[in-house]
Amino acid sequence: MIVPGLHTTAVSLAVIADGSMNMRNLLVLLISVAAVVRVAWFFQFAWLSSRGTPRSQKLSKLRMDGRAPANMPRGDKFAANRYDVFKTLQVSSYTLGALAFAAWTVLATQPSLTQDDRFSLGMLSITVLATIGATVVCREGGAEGSRMGFETALAIASLALVAALITLIVGRFPHTVPTWLFVTGMALFVVRDVIETRIQMGITIKLFRPDTPP
Repeated sequence: MIVPGLHTTAVSLAVIADGSMNMRNLLVLLISVAAVVRVAWFFQFAWLSSRGTPRSQKLSKLRMDGRAPANMPRGDKFAANRYDVFKTLQVSSYTLGALAFAAWTVLATQPSLTQDDRFSLGMLSITVLATIGATVVCREGGAEGSRMGFETALAIASLALVAALITLIVGRFPHTVPTWLFVTGMALFVVRDVIETRIQMGITIKLFRPDTPP
């Protein structure tokens, strides 16, 4: 069921390219915007880390900065706070992934699935893969790279979960709440995430360029 759901999601992206929009396509477009901005954050971190470093040392420098950039505050208290943040993000990721997987299991066992159901399965699959994948990849407690990974995974997973819920509600109760209201709400979530990512990018700049004005 994961493959058909992801296939429907990919088809929605193709439809966007053709210029014909519906609610599912708009939801995918909004999530894609948030994902692109988050990916830009990682590229920014990698560029700032490797800037001015010999090519043979770029990878090792990136690994070192992924743990803690040079200008990051030090001290046992700060390290303990960062580890607490890491554990909080880890627990949140496991919890969100488990809830999404439970919803995915219930929906996947339905005798017949509509196009909206398959789209929701794809969104739930993204939520599960992002959250569980983050717990597998981001395993170094307190590291800046782990924090960025969890923050990004939780942001995209949460948006995908909201998209799945919106699609299911509109599909089951098409005349209860106007579709545009749901899409507007989703757009506001995405705008908030873009603003949050922009703030994080500013923090990243300060880690590598402490003399940069706010």
